[in-house]
Amino acid sequence: MKDINLIRKIAWTFQVKYNVEFEELFCEASLAYCEALQSFDPLKNSKFSYYAYKRMEWRLLDFLNMENKIETVEDTYEEVPATIRTPFEELLQSLPTEVLPIVKIVTENKDRFEIMSPTSSRHEITEALRQQGWSWPVIQDTFRALKLALN
Repeated sequence: MKDINLIRKIAWTFQVKYNVEFEELFCEASLAYCEALQSFDPLKNSKFSYYAYKRMEWRLLDFLNMENKIETVEDTYEEVPATIRTPFEELLQSLPTEVLPIVKIVTENKDRFEIMSPTSSRHEITEALRQQGWSWPVIQDTFRALKLALN
């Protein structure tokens, strides 16, 4: 398998997030990867690694749900501090207006950005802003403003 690291990455991510045995997750992810190999249609899907990652993610979530290893939202909601439950709209309103183009790019392409590393995401966002005619100093200032707003 050429994408063994992709399988390891998602299994490790789920192990850390849900505290489940790596071997169980790796086996389930491997099965999902094999299914993805069989069902992938390059005419419908643009990139196999993205398609395979999503198939593995869905399979692992199904596995964890079937094994009752994921607590339901109702079980954990009371433990979450009210400050974390701030709606997305309130967060957007608290951000400086100059960072909203970055938020728009990310929210419009959230499926693409959720599996990327922060560095890859920043590069993609920078390229999108450059295509919209933004200068490099303005992009840097905007990223700084976003970082300050989120810290």
